[in-house]
Amino acid sequence: MTSRLASDELSGSSRPKGQASVLVGIATHNRASILPIAIRSALAQTHRPLRVAVIDDGSTDSTPELRDEFTSVSWQRWDRAQGYVRARNHMMLSATEKYYVSLDDDAWFIEGDEIANAISFMESRASVAVVAFDILHKYRSEKRVRSVDQRSRTFIGCGHVLRLSLLSNSANMQNSRATMVARRRIFLCG
Repeated sequence: MTSRLASDELSGSSRPKGQASVLVGIATHNRASILPIAIRSALAQTHRPLRVAVIDDGSTDSTPELRDEFTSVSWQRWDRAQGYVRARNHMMLSATEKYYVSLDDDAWFIEGDEIANAISFMESRASVAVVAFDILHKYRSEKRVRSVDQRSRTFIGCGHVLRLSLLSNSANMQNSRATMVARRRIFLCG
């Protein structure tokens, strides 16, 4: 099913006061050269309150040194690599925020209002569990117009917003009639 959003929903101008809290989680391993782009794009998002967290999954390059450059970011370093899925799960399950945004270390937001738009959309639709961003990459780099949201049955780990209250009770997730909506042209993967 496809629905067209009103222009105020696309711009995020109808957001209520008392914003929902968001955690942007970035799992990384030996990506010191590109990780700063992802971090800067997350910090540049207009939505607040927003916390950016990075799990350094046992990097052996200069990734740990980036901590000094990005002091407003929550950092955790694992001495031994455990994989990005475990790192994402750890961030989601330990978050105190209402929403979790998964951002790969080689991906970044391109407009600055992506999270604000997604949260505005989700806050106005309690049945939406996940919003997946449209991802641009080297094989599909053309930008699409933000206009149509599409239902989707699956999503990839990179580029989504998850309503964390669904994780608090696994029965809630299984019995929920929650839907996922794919947003158009919001995200760029390197």
